[in-house]
Amino acid sequence: MNAPVPIVARGAATAAGGGLLALIGLFSANDLTPDGRGFALAALGAALAALAWGGLAQTPGPTASAASWIWRRRLLSLAALVAGAAFAVGWIGFGARDDMWRWFGLFAASFSGVAVYCEAMARAAFEETPSLAGRWIAPVTLALALLAGAQWLNALVHMVGRPSPDLAMLLVVALFLGFYLKRKYWRLADRETAAPPSQPIRKHRRTIFLCLFAAPLALSLIGMGNTPWFATACATLAALSVTGGLMAEQWLVGVERRAFPPLDSH
Repeated sequence: MNAPVPIVARGAATAAGGGLLALIGLFSANDLTPDGRGFALAALGAALAALAWGGLAQTPGPTASAASWIWRRRLLSLAALVAGAAFAVGWIGFGARDDMWRWFGLFAASFSGVAVYCEAMARAAFEETPSLAGRWIAPVTLALALLAGAQWLNALVHMVGRPSPDLAMLLVVALFLGFYLKRKYWRLADRETAAPPSQPIRKHRRTIFLCLFAAPLALSLIGMGNTPWFATACATLAALSVTGGLMAEQWLVGVERRAFPPLDSH
């Protein structure tokens, strides 16, 4: 039942790195991020490293459809890395993120977002005939990538002493959107299997809920309006919590998906 740890970790890295790179490109294009080279080095370095480690990995595709989506994910991750590296050259090397450099950032954001979508579709295509709940894997994955990217970007802007109210608002939206979609997915999964979830699955769901939603929300509220070092610590712990929750969620989706009946069996 267990998915290999490297596959789970690489899937989480693809989602978190892709989400972070997409938000950096979009926020930077609208001058909503700090403009310092130190921030650019930390933020782009983390996003590119995570996306490279996860997005370029050759993971086994159990079906022809999944293998096709994995191939697309690797190709788009490579395109996002090239565009992101070019954006980093302009920002870090020349201190510029406007004109043509801005476009490299937007290209990186677009390619990384689609790479995460391909990763999500690869997970959803585990079965040649997907279940109804299986069709919700892609929206859930995209929402959680947005949440992870927003949490890490929030931690990084706190580290340089430039918290953003726009990013704080995005975090609230991402938290509630992710929770809504994940809850709907679990409800559909339980309805399709026509049996209550086992004790281990219920335990993992509680862990995922705590790591992805409850703990980050509580940490954000605790750190709000507090001293800069304490707010930074809370934002960093929230980002780490979401990353751990992403790994647990990746593993649990694989376990639950094996219990789904195909649509043509209904």
